[in-house]
Amino acid sequence: MGFIRGLVVTFFSIILFLSLFLMNLTAIFSFSLHYDTLQPALKDSVGNILSSFLDEGSLFSEEEKEVMKYDCLIESEHIFVYENYTFVIPCQIVEQGESAIIGYVIDDFTNQIYYDDYNCKFWDCVKNSEMPFVLISKKSYDYWNGKFLLLLALSLILFSLVFFVSNNRPGRFITGGILLISSALPFKKLDWLFGFIPENISQVFLVFFTKAHSVFIVMLVLGILFISFGIICKVFGWKLKLKKDEEVLKKEEILKKDEVLKKDISILKVKKKSLK
Repeated sequence: MGFIRGLVVTFFSIILFLSLFLMNLTAIFSFSLHYDTLQPALKDSVGNILSSFLDEGSLFSEEEKEVMKYDCLIESEHIFVYENYTFVIPCQIVEQGESAIIGYVIDDFTNQIYYDDYNCKFWDCVKNSEMPFVLISKKSYDYWNGKFLLLLALSLILFSLVFFVSNNRPGRFITGGILLISSALPFKKLDWLFGFIPENISQVFLVFFTKAHSVFIVMLVLGILFISFGIICKVFGWKLKLKKDEEVLKKEEILKKDEVLKKDISILKVKKKSLK
């Protein structure tokens, strides 16, 4: 029975580790794609993305710049169209130069693609789009946040199973803490990951991992708390047994005593027969 219990605990512990790893990954995506986090992170990369599609690394051609100046002589704003997106740029921004215009366009661009109405399932949008802006949208945030909550619930259920199946429950808190920390370690530093990614998209890819270190710190703190609690339980001899567990143990002890008594009685009978 003890061997089977050990196998069950080991199996669920492995599944728990995988669940925690995926939970951390989806948590990073979810927290990184929150609008307040995403917007400043994109300012460092979206300008490069847009510029890469235009000549000489400039977001606006000389002709476009001349049109801006002309429009601002007779209008209070200039309308700039890129792909399927329209940007209304105030002439006050135009007068400040290209860097100010780029900053304004990026802010507006981020806002538009983030809150755009993507009438398709998440992965269908990604597959069927030439430029999958859905990846940095609220739809993407909702998708990853939903996966994170699902994996969080799964991890709690798995830990509960491991906890209740195990006889050494304080030890399970120590093991749980180690699993929490181990599952977050790959996200402490991501230099190893970016070595596999082409330089021209590494800045974009980095946006999805803005909160990687924060998630690692949270998991590290939780892991230390779990380990500390398990050690305290062991020091003070807290076995964390429930009333039902105590009743089961009492029944098992009674059964063991009965078995011992039966064996003793059978031995006595054998001895009496031999004496006769």
